[in-house]
Amino acid sequence: MRTTFLQSGLLVLALVFSGIFAELNAQDFDNERRFSLSISGGVTFASASAGGRVDGGFDVASKTLPAFGLGLQYTITPYWSLEGTGHYHKFENKNANDPAYSNQVLAFSVRNVIHFNQLLGTSRVWENVTPYGLAGFGFILQNIDDIDLDSFGPSAVIGAGVGFKISNNSNFFLQYEYTMAGNLDGSVRNRSKASDHYGFASAGVRFHLGKGDTPRSWRQPAFHLTETDYNTLMALNSRVDNIERQVSSQGSDISNLRGRVDGLDSRVSANEAKIADLERKYADLHAKVRDLEENMAKAPKSDDGLTQVLPDGFYVQVFAANNLAQAQRVRNNVRSMVDSPVLITKRGNIYEVRIGTYDRFPAAANSLRAVQGTYSDAFVVKFPRPAHLKDAYSNIQPAE
Repeated sequence: MRTTFLQSGLLVLALVFSGIFAELNAQDFDNERRFSLSISGGVTFASASAGGRVDGGFDVASKTLPAFGLGLQYTITPYWSLEGTGHYHKFENKNANDPAYSNQVLAFSVRNVIHFNQLLGTSRVWENVTPYGLAGFGFILQNIDDIDLDSFGPSAVIGAGVGFKISNNSNFFLQYEYTMAGNLDGSVRNRSKASDHYGFASAGVRFHLGKGDTPRSWRQPAFHLTETDYNTLMALNSRVDNIERQVSSQGSDISNLRGRVDGLDSRVSANEAKIADLERKYADLHAKVRDLEENMAKAPKSDDGLTQVLPDGFYVQVFAANNLAQAQRVRNNVRSMVDSPVLITKRGNIYEVRIGTYDRFPAAANSLRAVQGTYSDAFVVKFPRPAHLKDAYSNIQPAE
């Protein structure tokens, strides 16, 4: 059949692009999405004109017929990509009174794609929209019914489009191409040379391959610095240089401080050892003091009668001397004469011997009569002392 050649070509084209898609999608590409695969569909058309019009130009006008294509694009820089494409088109005479023809075409081309969002900075306005232009060369394979034409010929294509970001993996695009090729309608009646032009309006989806982030062609353009921004940047650079010099200078100071800190660490370690030794000695001394206190508690207490605490009440003051030993001899003697306690208190440099305490004066008077034969100067005294004598007895404390 006359269409077998074209059908075989379409099948090979689909198999090649599916294999490339599977292989490229498994790659990482240095963590950048540079490769993309596009699938598009649309319509072709050509008016009856000498060419140069936006709607193409055939000797015999062609119907508006469906077409589809595949493309593989590689982004070399954020501004520029190369794309290889394959499209299927069909052309037929538009009017019944025109010469009849039916041509099936496979068009292959390599295009330069210029990304205007990088070149013109449009992404600053439309972050998710990227316009582009294209131009390239290729060849066509055709099979026209009942007309003897070359099945192979060169072609050139120009066009423009705009992409709309769907995700980092894909975008939707609208595109128009204007293709210049050889004789596609089998007629040369309006021109000296067999050259036909046709338009192809299409829409499609482009899949960005790899595992990176935003595709390279969608990368934000570099900022353009004004003279003021440049001067500000240079001033900041000078400040950074000064700070780096200061940091370098401080680095040596830090090294010196680290040496001093290391020395202090050594001294601290030595002092900690000394402190630990002192703590052990303190613990030993504390244990000895505790043992000594326990031994003193167990030892019999000496009964010397010496006290500075006198409960309120009546006392018999027997004797006063500036010698403690003499006062103790008197105390021992008085104890054999009465049953009440005999106490010694020190007031200034004088040791005073008293008998008491008695709640009532008559009891104190009985003890006074018992000792007056030996100590004629004995007398009864009451505590607390009167207000005018409190200062003289300030070191004598009342019992709580």
